[in-house]
Amino acid sequence: MPAAATLNSLATDWSALMVAVLWQSTILAGIVAVLAWLLRRSSPAVRYWLWQIVAIKILLAPLWTQVVPLPWLPSEVVDERAEPTPAPRDRSS
Repeated sequence: MPAAATLNSLATDWSALMVAVLWQSTILAGIVAVLAWLLRRSSPAVRYWLWQIVAIKILLAPLWTQVVPLPWLPSEVVDERAEPTPAPRDRSS
């Protein structure tokens, strides 16, 4: 039976993934909604496929676990679960 610490770690990782999927899907859906509105006079097939992109992204995003580096983001990964390092004490006094 897994320990509580293991379950907590898995839950933390899972919830971080779900938050990432949520905000990315929300932004994509907003962009597609604007595009569908701008293309409201075009063929319904075009708008249909725009919304299919959103559906595919929402369905497949939780399965995609590979990190894709983006050049405009910092390359350092900060582990939020790591213990904070205490600031050095001033020994001059």
